[in-house]
Amino acid sequence: MRKSRAMKFLRRPLFLTRLGMFAERITRAFWPLWSIGFVLWSVLAFRLVETVPPWAAQAGFSVTALAALWFAAQGLRKFRWPGQDHAALRLDATLPGRPLTAMWDQQV
Repeated sequence: MRKSRAMKFLRRPLFLTRLGMFAERITRAFWPLWSIGFVLWSVLAFRLVETVPPWAAQAGFSVTALAALWFAAQGLRKFRWPGQDHAALRLDATLPGRPLTAMWDQQV
């Protein structure tokens, strides 16, 4: 009975911890793709495309598109959803005295 009451109280902190872990993992998995997007945006924003011949711009965009597809596939391969147990362990590690571990311990 105590465990269910405690878990009910921890529902929101566990959700927020899991959301933070999701943000961390998606950032780590897809940072190369985002970097390509930022470089492409700056090339277009500063009109650097107009300073090169059309064939060079087309070749550059083709290479950029292939690299973006590659890094998107790599990001999908690396990304893992954070589980409830991982979020509980992360939350427990941030609390003094590790109260969740103490709650889950079984007496011998």
